[in-house]
Amino acid sequence: MRLFFLRHGETVEWAAGIILWRLPGTLSQKGREETAMLAERLASMGVRFDKIVSSDLSRAVETSKVISKKLAIPIELRSEIRERGAGIAEGKTEDEIDWEIYETKPFPYRKHSGGESFFEVKKRSRAFLESFPPDSEGNVLVVSHSVFIAMAYAEISKISMKKAVKVRPEAGTMVYDTKKRTMEFVRLE
Repeated sequence: MRLFFLRHGETVEWAAGIILWRLPGTLSQKGREETAMLAERLASMGVRFDKIVSSDLSRAVETSKVISKKLAIPIELRSEIRERGAGIAEGKTEDEIDWEIYETKPFPYRKHSGGESFFEVKKRSRAFLESFPPDSEGNVLVVSHSVFIAMAYAEISKISMKKAVKVRPEAGTMVYDTKKRTMEFVRLE
């Protein structure tokens, strides 16, 4: 089985400088247009997708619905692939967040009060990846969020969490082969 990881489209809130974390969010016009183009690119890849596994946060669901309509595949919602919880920092701009205490902790354990650490997200990503047995067949499109995808990348590639959050595949997807336990980046152009 191959898992194709995609981040949801741009949101109205992100465009306004608000960091959502676990808040729902709504795709912006740009996000809807990007998602429509992405659906076209996925359709032209020649890959038969069996389903979309999507975060249950509305911005990921909205992205998944656009792709599902184009590819005529079902959507399965899963809460464990949500974005990282940020507790008291959710819904704020960068300037409104107190970063001083947060940054005193070692990177894997950084979290805001009431939030979730990178380590905790990586643990969720490991459980998600393990939910697909190595002998599974097919192709699944996973629509999630940047930190969750980065922690899945850290888990698969065995690189540091700090390094993984800096990787931003432009116009592409991270593809994980469950049998080979390997990952590669594929451009969608």
